[in-house]
Amino acid sequence: MGMYDTVHARCPKCGAKISNQSKVGPCTLKDYDIYDAPPAVVVDVAEGEWWCDGCESRLRLRVQVTAHLEPSDDG
Repeated sequence: MGMYDTVHARCPKCGAKISNQSKVGPCTLKDYDIYDAPPAVVVDVAEGEWWCDGCESRLRLRVQVTAHLEPSDDG
């Protein structure tokens, strides 16, 4: 049986706790909040389907990535 990590969030419609599993990365049965999960894990769960049992809504996770360069402190 394969291992996975779980990403938790709140339904934007009713506030119920929802979750999805990722099989990307170390997969050590870790639990992440959607805002604290590693980027690769978030992208993986965004490709899956999200479903809220509380209000029976089908949901979609949209991911937006922002990257920028900044000077390093070592010169």
